[in-house]
Amino acid sequence: MIANHLSAISIQSTAALSVPGLDTEAVREVLRVIRRSSNDGLAEMKEMVYLLRDSDSAASLAPTPRIDDVRKLLDQARTAGVEATLKVTGESRVLPVAIDLAAYRIVQESLTNAVKHGSGTAAVRLDYRAESLVIAVESPLGGPLAKAPGGGAGLVGMAERAAAVGGDFTAGADGGCWRVRAELPEGTR
Repeated sequence: MIANHLSAISIQSTAALSVPGLDTEAVREVLRVIRRSSNDGLAEMKEMVYLLRDSDSAASLAPTPRIDDVRKLLDQARTAGVEATLKVTGESRVLPVAIDLAAYRIVQESLTNAVKHGSGTAAVRLDYRAESLVIAVESPLGGPLAKAPGGGAGLVGMAERAAAVGGDFTAGADGGCWRVRAELPEGTR
């Protein structure tokens, strides 16, 4: 997760440096996103340190991101130049914490990949089914999927998050688009 935040900071700063003639307000918005990402990364780093120390107070350091916060992720993607959309089907509800966090992180990483490798759009769908949440993210590929140092870790992380809650995960290129799909079962509530 900390790597995801650092990646977001890198993407935002690269985007700001590569766009000629940004006005002051656009630069300020990019800086706000960078600040938010760095603060989130620091909060997660603190939580990890406390967890490694086996402290009971780790959970109280920062609020756990929830899938209800997905609009913030869409705003960050838009600031980086991706036109991100959201479609929600089914009845939105409070999810178990592990499912909620896994869903948020899968969308976060999917949008990060859309910014890195996409061609300017990303469509996020959340389908609340009777006993699961299905996440689908689709973005047209903007070029070759170059292997960057440490590349592929996000896909592994998404698959691990889905598996940790008993879910299924697939991702890959399909007809010029990159598609991510995760189904996260709620189990007993």
